[in-house]
Amino acid sequence: MRELFGLEYVSHQDLDQAVQAREAAHAQLQTSRGQLLKDRANLDYSIIRSPVSGVIVSRQVDLGQTVAASFQTPTLFQIAQDLTQMQIDTNVAEADIGKMQLGQTARFTVDAFSGQRFEGKVRQIRLNPINQQNVITYDVVVAVSNPERKLMPGMTAYVSFIIQERSGVLLVSNAALRFRPADAPKDGKKGGKRERPSKGVRSPTVYVVRGEELVPVQVKTGISDGRYPEVSSGDLKAGDHVVVEDNQPDQRTGGGMQSPFRMRPL
Repeated sequence: MRELFGLEYVSHQDLDQAVQAREAAHAQLQTSRGQLLKDRANLDYSIIRSPVSGVIVSRQVDLGQTVAASFQTPTLFQIAQDLTQMQIDTNVAEADIGKMQLGQTARFTVDAFSGQRFEGKVRQIRLNPINQQNVITYDVVVAVSNPERKLMPGMTAYVSFIIQERSGVLLVSNAALRFRPADAPKDGKKGGKRERPSKGVRSPTVYVVRGEELVPVQVKTGISDGRYPEVSSGDLKAGDHVVVEDNQPDQRTGGGMQSPFRMRPL
């Protein structure tokens, strides 16, 4: 059209219309290229890629299902990055949270392996209180090594934290500490006379069978696991037979007796 306009074969109006049509076509080309880039980006968004390498624990969507994300991103998959390293979220009462320390040993069991005990370490003590029916607890995170992958996500763990630990100590059962023979003097009495109570906490007494006699032995106890306290001092040694129960029948029934006491080696 410019050559024809130079030869005066077309008018200036025809040239202007041709130039305008060319610019409109060029603008339409740019619009189409922009739409192509947008469509390619949307196509890339339709392909979901995992951010980490791991194992899919659960799948929330099915193939071909429409997923819409508005203000909250929907959960499609739950991925466990490394099942050989796991954690336990425990609820520790506020009365015991002061005893928790980082790196503290925790032992736990699960119902799937009732005869096996696992161990972990306290990795984090979270400050956010959890209020359930006016009972305050705190979340203590325990790191657990799971090389054999026996432990699975979602298992219920029964956790015990090791506050203190002793090895190679003498133990006695709680039943032996509670036992009192029928003819034993009551606390504060001796020979029918009441004694003045001494200052401090009275030491517990166990009864030991020595020969044919039942000898009371005062001991001092230390830490306990709830069933067997530690004997920190006292005239008691390993192998002594301490009495835990009186099997002698009531004399009013007139029953016979073969073994009046049930003994348990210390």
